[in-house]
Amino acid sequence: MWESWRRDIILGLRGLRKSPVFACTAVLTLALGIGANTAIFSFLYGLVLRSLPTRAPSQLVQVGIASAASVDPTGATFVPYRMLETLRTSVTSLSELSGWDLSRAVMDDDQGSLRDYGAGLVTGNAFQVISMRPYLGRLIAPFDDVRGAPAQGWPVVLSYGFWNDRFGADPAVIGKQVRIAGTQVTIVGVTPPEFKGVWPGNDVKVYLPIQFINVIAQRDLLNTPDSLFGCSVIARLKPGVSIASASAEVAHLQKSFFLQFIPVKYQHLPYFEKAYLRVDSARSGLPSYITHTYSKPLYLMQGLVGIVLLLCCINVGGLMMAKVYAREREFAVRVALGARVSRLVRQYLTESFLVALAGSALGALLAWRGCDLLLHFFRDPMMGESMSIHPDRFMFWAAAFFAVLSTLLFGFVPAWRAGHADPGDLLKSRTSLGGKRHIAGRMFVPIQVALSLVLVVLASLLSQSVIKLRNERTGFDIDHVTIQTSPLHLLKLPAEAKLNLYQRMVDRIAEMPGVTAVAVTSQTPLTGVEITSRFQADGQGPNPPEDSHMPYNEVGPGYFRTMHTRIVEGREFRKDERALNVCVLNRAAAAYLFPHEEPLGRYVRALDERDFPTGTACHVVGIAEDAKFFDVRQGPPRTLYFPITLQRIDRNLGNLVFLINSDNKASAAAAFRKALSELAPSIPLVLFVTLREQMDAALGSQELITLLSNFFSVLALLLSALGLYGLLSASVVQRTGEIGMRMALGAGRRLIIRMILLEAVSLLGWGVLLGGIVLLFAVRLIVSMLHGVSAFDPLTLLTVGLLLLIVTITAALVPALRAATVDPIESLRAE
Repeated sequence: MWESWRRDIILGLRGLRKSPVFACTAVLTLALGIGANTAIFSFLYGLVLRSLPTRAPSQLVQVGIASAASVDPTGATFVPYRMLETLRTSVTSLSELSGWDLSRAVMDDDQGSLRDYGAGLVTGNAFQVISMRPYLGRLIAPFDDVRGAPAQGWPVVLSYGFWNDRFGADPAVIGKQVRIAGTQVTIVGVTPPEFKGVWPGNDVKVYLPIQFINVIAQRDLLNTPDSLFGCSVIARLKPGVSIASASAEVAHLQKSFFLQFIPVKYQHLPYFEKAYLRVDSARSGLPSYITHTYSKPLYLMQGLVGIVLLLCCINVGGLMMAKVYAREREFAVRVALGARVSRLVRQYLTESFLVALAGSALGALLAWRGCDLLLHFFRDPMMGESMSIHPDRFMFWAAAFFAVLSTLLFGFVPAWRAGHADPGDLLKSRTSLGGKRHIAGRMFVPIQVALSLVLVVLASLLSQSVIKLRNERTGFDIDHVTIQTSPLHLLKLPAEAKLNLYQRMVDRIAEMPGVTAVAVTSQTPLTGVEITSRFQADGQGPNPPEDSHMPYNEVGPGYFRTMHTRIVEGREFRKDERALNVCVLNRAAAAYLFPHEEPLGRYVRALDERDFPTGTACHVVGIAEDAKFFDVRQGPPRTLYFPITLQRIDRNLGNLVFLINSDNKASAAAAFRKALSELAPSIPLVLFVTLREQMDAALGSQELITLLSNFFSVLALLLSALGLYGLLSASVVQRTGEIGMRMALGAGRRLIIRMILLEAVSLLGWGVLLGGIVLLFAVRLIVSMLHGVSAFDPLTLLTVGLLLLIVTITAALVPALRAATVDPIESLRAE
């Protein structure tokens, strides 16, 4: 059997060597389709489909609190840390429960500068629960996770990638001490290379005991009765226990647990009044913002490149059918000499597989390089280093799968035709042979046209949406404002001293050359995140009676000047205003709260005690123009602005963001570095990002889909034109006798040209009809991405239709002219 296969491979290679143009065309066509599918599937697998590399990942579940009052779109849940220990001893359907928290830690980089790295904080049994073994040294153990610090000092476990990049894969690193968050820790182990963390897409560099959160936060979060610090919980089901039965058990315990472990001041909030405990699968890890944000675009892109692969296979199938036609008499002779049908089918499938194998090998190389290019588009809007997808051996398995799939898609029908060659046809004329082949080959072109129509329409709609989004007015300067989020909040300073430091940094940066204005803010726009609360005009309810939830932001003095958001009435905040007793409204909020009155000088009251102290009312000191906030696709929301308060700094609610309006990004970076070195040299720098780059990040996945759609729609048009050209050229050759007979009976050249063009237009019509049906369903997948354009925009559909008509006539013109030059005497003599 091996000898037989070897002969088939040698014959296949010889056949491809004799047809270099066909081989190169087919391989390059498949390389584009297989490479694109492999690259996108690598992302889809890495972020959504991959199981944790551990024993029985289907038994892993996450346990946590969710609420009907505020559904987290990512599906993430949490458990108060103080509740975790009681859950371990109370739930019988789960064998073990472990806590996981995604955090950040400041550490020296390889050049001695401080940097902010992703850190996983885990309970002592976390790696034991997921059955993870170390690559080097040991992992976090129960004796490491103790309050204060373990007797031997804090341990840290490095991820394999970080160990390789930061320490050069030096095994002697075990036992070495490094400083994290200003505290000495000891490297005790390295995770295995296949373990990418439990948060897909997040690049966690180090793992520390969860008790280390008290060092990072500089206060005891885990053992304070009124603390609501929570972590994600991963547990393992006991043998024979289902997720449904585990959910039923924890639901039975939730009432008593909530009363015991939810602080009284939070129990009457709407979130906890409608909260419940639930159990979900953790086979692929824990849900995150990244997986939620990119899973739908990835599925959409996988469908898009899947269509392209199908189109490539159809085109190569058409080329293979042409080869079958050219070798029809060879196959008929083989059958006449006793060759089995299965033998001929296998030989031709082997040749098809060699083409697909070469295409997949080149496609895998394209995919390897393509993953790095795709990462540019798959970015968190906060512009951190959280996205991490590394090509691995699974990419080559995916490429091999697509090679086999492609072989079946484009090789089976030609192989079947080759194996069923009729020796009796040897005695027939070419013309009589041509009719059946002509009908069989016609089915490829309408399918190509239909797929091209779908791709071109989708690409056109997405392109128009991106152009409109980029050209819309945002309400702030996106080209000259640079963002820097150095963690000054980690400094051990009183609240007032820390806020004064922020202001001194602002003042010092403003003195630097090339800087126009500087300010700090709690939130930056276009990050996909907003904080809302309920507000009303003081002394009256919302008018008109609508949902009174509005986004709000805390900003420092000079914010509106820095952002170039115009103050249309009143003023912005002064340096001495550090309380919630003053506010600035944008025009939309002013018109909503004070529809028939002058808003300046009036008061706005906060209705949510969870976000604001009881009785908080702010004096309106300014009205700003409307500006977009959390989503570039939505219009400017009703927005309130408050000063940055001492209470916020005292509660350590996170870092403030520096906004630097300057001539260019380099000037802003230089100014910030100098000011930081003078005023807070122990604080690390993070990535400098402009608002334009942040907007690009917010549009990243849509821009990638648009880019791929445009590229592959052009490729689809080219493939459709080549397919139509090939079919009509073969048709002219097959119908030479018929065309000669028509011309001998008086048909003119114009009539012959019109006949071929009408055949092309007929194929186009069937393709457009089929494509229109497919488009009715396909366009629903991108409706949520469209902005300012209708899903069935008449102008777009008409333009695409005319484009397809031009491509069709262009592709058909050469075969038509060739048919018109047929010599009737020569064609009839050949018959």
